[in-house]
Amino acid sequence: MPRPKANYHVVVAEPTDLQREMVADLSERATAVQRKEVDPTQDNMLKITSDGRKIGLDQRLMNPMHPDDPNSKVNLCMENVYNIWEKTTEKRLTQVVFCDFSTPNKDGRFNVYDDIRDKLVAKAP
Repeated sequence: MPRPKANYHVVVAEPTDLQREMVADLSERATAVQRKEVDPTQDNMLKITSDGRKIGLDQRLMNPMHPDDPNSKVNLCMENVYNIWEKTTEKRLTQVVFCDFSTPNKDGRFNVYDDIRDKLVAKAP
């Protein structure tokens, strides 16, 4: 089966000041874990790494009350998806967006999929 040629498009999202502060806090937590100043059931490197991934994707994954930064990875992705849709509307093409983190949930917590979907629906004419 023939495969289409992949077109890679790199977009760089600069961290917000809040994200920088949050990452600094991760560093302090990691130091405390390494020094065994915290019980591993309370905090550990796996939790810290997971929190770092959350912060890197969207700061609202750590706290949904954090601001929705217009230049976040999620918003830059949404804008890119929308621009492609807009340019290819006549061809009626389909896009599929995958994210291996922050999947929809039934408890109403913030997640990337619903955020992108809601913004795309609101943006469409």
